[in-house]
Amino acid sequence: MSTLCLDITSNWIGDNYLSHSAQELNETSSDFDTIEENWFSGSVRFGNRGRYRKELLDSIREASESGWDGYAGAVLSDNSIVNAQAFIEAYPIDAPDFDISPSPSGRVVFEWQNDDATFVVEVMSSSELIYAGIDPIEETHGKIKFAGEIPRKLLGKIYQFG
Repeated sequence: MSTLCLDITSNWIGDNYLSHSAQELNETSSDFDTIEENWFSGSVRFGNRGRYRKELLDSIREASESGWDGYAGAVLSDNSIVNAQAFIEAYPIDAPDFDISPSPSGRVVFEWQNDDATFVVEVMSSSELIYAGIDPIEETHGKIKFAGEIPRKLLGKIYQFG
């Protein structure tokens, strides 16, 4: 069993450092209650990061066992979770709002939608992001390196499609 250290969230949780796998956390909902209480009470200072953090936790819960989607959905990989948290922390507070969900491939997905466009970023286990977008005028897709800062090229596409 791999262990996801929620040290990735230590700046969110404060003194309540935890070290559990996503599956162990799902099995003990009281741990999630403790995390949520500490993450969201008084810690939301910038934009929608509190909501994004909660959606990430919800995705970890949802995809904590193989076959979570009723088919062969993989458990979210620890590295994808770590990279997703880094993405949330690096995301500009004035940028378009997004939703978070797990993918059947075991990765975290960020999605922007409006009336005419959809843009999706899938967080890989490596230091890469896969993106795709479509609107009435343009389609785009690609892969881009992620090292803790969201590349300008990707932010431009988020603003364009989001």
